[in-house]
Amino acid sequence: MFVEKQRKNAEFLANAIKRLVLSFLDGEELALVAAMNGETTDLGVSMVPLLGGVFTSDKAKFSTPTDTTNDRENSGDAHLSPG
Repeated sequence: MFVEKQRKNAEFLANAIKRLVLSFLDGEELALVAAMNGETTDLGVSMVPLLGGVFTSDKAKFSTPTDTTNDRENSGDAHLSPG
């Protein structure tokens, strides 16, 4: 029973994230503003340029998994950020 509820919750969350990302890609007008107070990784970092505004604290950190590999040529970062 508990596992089934967790599975349903995970599916609901996955579908909500999918709808949000697809709405960005479809170019829908969304006035989203984010407040970042801690560490933001992966999808959260990728969505930052798509937001209408971002407020951060001095403790906010942004990272992607490729930050630690030092393999910029084979990662998407080489195409998105300079040197």
